[in-house]
Amino acid sequence: MADESSKTLAFLLGHDSDPFNRWDAGQRLAERIILEGVKQQDHQIAISDLNLLAESFAAILQDDSLDPGLAAKLLELPNELYLAQQMQQIDVEGIHAVREQVRKHLATTLQNHFKMVFSACQSTGVYSIEPEEVGRRSLKNRCIWYFYALDTEEISQLITNSYRSATNMTDRIAALMLMVDDSGAMGQELLDDFFMRAKNDPLVLDKWFAAQARSSRPDTLLSIKKLLRHPAYQAQNPNRVRALIGTFSRANPLRFHASDGCGYELLAEQIIILDPVNPQLAGYLAGGFSAWRRYDEGRGKLMQQQLQKIVSMPKLSRDLAEVVNKMLG
Repeated sequence: MADESSKTLAFLLGHDSDPFNRWDAGQRLAERIILEGVKQQDHQIAISDLNLLAESFAAILQDDSLDPGLAAKLLELPNELYLAQQMQQIDVEGIHAVREQVRKHLATTLQNHFKMVFSACQSTGVYSIEPEEVGRRSLKNRCIWYFYALDTEEISQLITNSYRSATNMTDRIAALMLMVDDSGAMGQELLDDFFMRAKNDPLVLDKWFAAQARSSRPDTLLSIKKLLRHPAYQAQNPNRVRALIGTFSRANPLRFHASDGCGYELLAEQIIILDPVNPQLAGYLAGGFSAWRRYDEGRGKLMQQQLQKIVSMPKLSRDLAEVVNKMLG
């Protein structure tokens, strides 16, 4: 049951006159609800807590006077990496499951509100970088992020249409980031389309690699192994390596920290390959193992083994050796 302090945070989220205080209250409330759910053996959240957050979000979605950019920020949930930092021992699957539970509840409960705001934020003119238009795009894409949790054919079509009608990179990549989780033909079709648009622009192509590295699909590791052999992947290009391997190891905790340790093996392999040619980049990638002591015993041991494997390599660079030895302590 929601306690008084949670109710206070909900009130501040909905009514405080200071924008930062509103955002901070919302983040603290959502963090509290999610982490409390993670502690539960069945990872279930009290319905009163879910409804408390939903009521605050409804007030934001119904406030026509609110700056759209601010509304988009107020409607965001703390990401999984931040939530992990708040735990003494990180529960990878628990954080993901509970955060998705909150997302789906909000999407289901406030579906009509999200649809109205989404429609109101559609651009009717040419692309603009005016703050109002930037904010409208952010709010529209926040809405489709929640929509995707509903997992219906109608919503998949709506997001696909948003991708196809996009007149700017912000809208197109927001839709693509969702559809990379789609295991059907449509997700692959959009990936192929984006690649054709991006293949001559290195910076945009990095986004294509990064989007796939963030995917929560169970076969993400297999996809990354295939991308390592893709003609457009350039191991000598630091930005390309960061986009694929760096994103996977630092921004996809669910799949990188798979309990079988395959994600750790992949990262260690790439670090060993890169060290002779770019020791600074290899050291940066090794940072993916930095919190190994804060995971469960099984994951911690698997990460430790990979760190020991790296440090035992002959002719290890000074940069990488310093990073890894510091982690091993």
